[in-house]
Amino acid sequence: MLNFKELRKKKNLTQKEFAELIGVSLRSLSNYENGNIDITLKKVQEIADILEVEFDDLFLKSKEEISINRVSEPVATYGAENATALIKHIKLLEEQIKLQQDHIALQKTRIEQLEKESQPIYDLIQELKERIKQVEDFKEAVKLLSKVGSKVEEKEKLVNRKRNSSK
Repeated sequence: MLNFKELRKKKNLTQKEFAELIGVSLRSLSNYENGNIDITLKKVQEIADILEVEFDDLFLKSKEEISINRVSEPVATYGAENATALIKHIKLLEEQIKLQQDHIALQKTRIEQLEKESQPIYDLIQELKERIKQVEDFKEAVKLLSKVGSKVEEKEKLVNRKRNSSK
């Protein structure tokens, strides 16, 4: 069950204020806080952002629960010797997660950089497309002028024949 009621209270937010912040009715918020209705992951992330906590913190009752989950449970399940190794393993996994998060952030930065670098190329392509359209329009205009020129030549020939025949 989600645990954001206490976090909301720590931020000195009333249910009404918080409901407005997350864009839900007071009734929906009350149902969320009491676990009466399901909530989307997107809304959970939005709540975490507003409360300025980690996503996972919304599912924990307190920091003590973290230590219970990370220490007491492994000790009870695996014994003291194995639990110590398991806790070390958890720490290594957390470090790996942090490295992966850093790598993802770096990749996002690189993508943004590439998008910025590609913008001039995209702009050139758009300009080329416009110029190609202008050339096509010009070709069409030349064809029309050619037809007009042919019609003018035909009229001149007709006029010349009429003149020559009337002499």
